[in-house]
Amino acid sequence: MPCKILIVEDNAVDRALFRTHLAESNRYIFEFAEEERGSTALIRYRQFQPDCVVLDFNLPDMSGLEFLEELSSTGASAPVIVATAFGNEHIAVQAMKNGAADYIVKSSILPEALLHSVENVLEKRQAAKYASYFPAQNSFSRIAHRSVTVAAQNEVSRYQQLLPSHAREQVVLWVGFGIFAPESS
Repeated sequence: MPCKILIVEDNAVDRALFRTHLAESNRYIFEFAEEERGSTALIRYRQFQPDCVVLDFNLPDMSGLEFLEELSSTGASAPVIVATAFGNEHIAVQAMKNGAADYIVKSSILPEALLHSVENVLEKRQAAKYASYFPAQNSFSRIAHRSVTVAAQNEVSRYQQLLPSHAREQVVLWVGFGIFAPESS
């Protein structure tokens, strides 16, 4: 299943460059949607449901910060990478405070840098999604492990009864999850 990327950029050459750079990925196949204006990109976001947004900071109808605020108010969860023509530490900090996952400077961007940024935010998003499952899984794993441990101890005790007393301490049972030695009687 392809990863959906929404490119919000008013410059057609930059949009084509972003697509070309991202097509170099060995990990993902991307499907692209493109918008030139922030207002239409917000509508397209709801329709397209992207996995990541690459956002130009200076759009004809709004700034990247305004776009981030509008997008955040909708409850959108896709990471946003802000791209700007000039590196400005203040803008980068503001973008990150407003919810941007990363910030890149278009004038110094290498193909690997954009690709690395997109792959990185996608992997972080996937890791966060899987991490939300761990509390339930850990509880289940502990219960399952405890059940196997009790069952294994019962089996060891049963075999101990069949052995002469001098051999009972030597019984060890291998069960898929580990080695269980009998408890001392």
